[in-house]
Amino acid sequence: MRYRIFGQRISVAVAALLLVALLISAAAIAPVALPVAQAEGSDPWYYDAAYLDLSATGAATAAGKALAARAQGAGVDPVIIAVIDTGVDRSVEGIDWDGVLLKDSEGAFVGYNSYLAAVGGVTDESTLTSYDNWRDSEGDNQSANAEMHGTKVAGAIAEAVIAAGLQDYIKIYPIKASEGDTSKFTVASVAAAVERANEMGADVINLSLCSSDSNRELWEKGADAERLMKALSTASVNTVIVAAAGNEGTDSADTLYYPAAYDNVVGVMSYGKDGTAYTGSKGTNYGEAYDIFAPGESIQAGGYTATGTSMACCSVSTAAAMLTLNMRVQSAETGKDVPRSTALSRLLCSVGEGDKTVADPNGRTYKAVNLTGALTVGIDDVDVAYLPVSGINITGETAKGVGLTSTERNSVTVQTVRENYGQGKSLVTLTADLLPEWDVDPAAYGNIVWTVVEYTETVDDEGKVTGETVVEGSAKEIGKGQTVQYLFDTAGLFRISASVSGTQYSAVMDFAVSYSRWTGSEVKIVTSDYVASEEYIKGTGTAPSSCVTYGKGGAVLTLTAIEDMNWSAIVWKVDGRDAGNGATLHFVPEDFGEHTVYAYVYFEDNSTPYKVGAFVVDSRSYAEHPGMIAFWCALGAAIIAVIVVLAVRADRRRKAAALVASAEGEYEEEYQPVSPIRKERSTPPPPPEPVKKSKRRK
Repeated sequence: MRYRIFGQRISVAVAALLLVALLISAAAIAPVALPVAQAEGSDPWYYDAAYLDLSATGAATAAGKALAARAQGAGVDPVIIAVIDTGVDRSVEGIDWDGVLLKDSEGAFVGYNSYLAAVGGVTDESTLTSYDNWRDSEGDNQSANAEMHGTKVAGAIAEAVIAAGLQDYIKIYPIKASEGDTSKFTVASVAAAVERANEMGADVINLSLCSSDSNRELWEKGADAERLMKALSTASVNTVIVAAAGNEGTDSADTLYYPAAYDNVVGVMSYGKDGTAYTGSKGTNYGEAYDIFAPGESIQAGGYTATGTSMACCSVSTAAAMLTLNMRVQSAETGKDVPRSTALSRLLCSVGEGDKTVADPNGRTYKAVNLTGALTVGIDDVDVAYLPVSGINITGETAKGVGLTSTERNSVTVQTVRENYGQGKSLVTLTADLLPEWDVDPAAYGNIVWTVVEYTETVDDEGKVTGETVVEGSAKEIGKGQTVQYLFDTAGLFRISASVSGTQYSAVMDFAVSYSRWTGSEVKIVTSDYVASEEYIKGTGTAPSSCVTYGKGGAVLTLTAIEDMNWSAIVWKVDGRDAGNGATLHFVPEDFGEHTVYAYVYFEDNSTPYKVGAFVVDSRSYAEHPGMIAFWCALGAAIIAVIVVLAVRADRRRKAAALVASAEGEYEEEYQPVSPIRKERSTPPPPPEPVKKSKRRK
């Protein structure tokens, strides 16, 4: 009985143990919404002090929280990381999207969709600038991408920023640059995304994307590539640009992957948990075209983990944002200028001397990302010296916007005046870019000297060029500085050079300049004042086919485009008779009436002249001149006015005389008798007789 009870107790204990084991197993395989690190109850492997040092007690974590307190006291603006990718799904749990994504002043999330702007043909601009437009077309907060690539990238950055306690001072601005619900990017959409990042003032650009073997040329040359490189060059002045090197396990000496291989971009390679260059199924690209290593194996973002240089790129972008914030805070505290972004990009790849390095498969050693160094380096320790000039390139375009090349000879037609007539104006604008373009001293452009020479070629019997000879006396300086303009006014072979004074660096651009070939219908006889008019120069008017002359002054005639024609002789005929030779004709008609003018243009290589015309000169007397009609009208009006004035004055004088005569007659009749009275009154009257007094009776 006791054994039976004992056995039952053993059975219950075993059953309990089995149940516990089953629960543990179920818990191990059950899906969870929390990040992997939280599910495992520990920090990610790369938070270890030997790597990023973002553990709860890590040096980077402590430095981040200290910097946040200083940032609050300094009142600095947040650093913005533009994440150019496939968009962001804010429904992914385990990440405080609300605290780390950029918002506007009203608290709404902001973003952009550069793929639609660049490729989709959307005409309603409001759909491209509205809030949350980095969502898919249905607006359901999903990136609509099966891999959730953009969410993983933004999430990895967000987790590192939050771990360092800097979510109030480092914000993420998502830009969707992918095609629909794929992870495919066009060069045009990435260029538009970088342009947008520039417009909104991003401090860091994260490009966890890469060219492929099939489309590499699209990233190297062509209109879209030029647009992207221009946008990146503009961004590098104020922005640290970080890009993934790619996951083909290829040396850059064999194949370059873009945009990481561009000079003004920090290219990121990845290493794994063992601390060496990652060589798994997504083995990192490597080589001297790239700049820095960062952890890229099993990187977590919310409930996702991912591997590759895309994820390694996130750590470097985070470090760039921390470094920028650090410099911004110190600038506010000390009054010193924030070092330019190109200096910060270099520092990003060297800060934290003596820390972890990683060797690529060929044994070349590179620095690994260091968050603690980015958070603590002093502003006075930043090397702000520009890189020395290492080369020079020339680009250019004609006045009509046609691009020029330095790899082949450019064809130009002589056209010195007219802007919109013919095939193009022979004014060219050339620009020199010093290398490294992204970090050269602007003052160095003042050392560029431009020269032009004319040369001839020696050709053998088989038509092959065997030599060149500079035309004596043709060499001349045409300008200094980054940009120069030059007007070709004669045909020939020319070479324009840009040289950096005091260095061996120079670049050249060749031109084959020719006169245009034309027929008589393309050239018109006009008066000489017409070719000096604004409408002729700008090509906005129609050449007149006739003119009117008065008296014996005549007309000076010439030909349109005469300044750019390689003619040998011009013969003028008026009414079928020879009238003169040369570029102009001063025609003075012998009689009044219409006269028909033709010009015959001869070329040395063509005995048959081109006939130009007809042009009609209408010769009239001065009496027919519109000005004379006005004169006679004015004279007649003046004469009539004088007659009227004289008549008015005469009438006034007549009336005045009559009035005077009438007044004198009335005076004689009415006032003549008054004169004696006035005379008598002038004699004093006699004194009055005395009054006799009567005697009073007594």
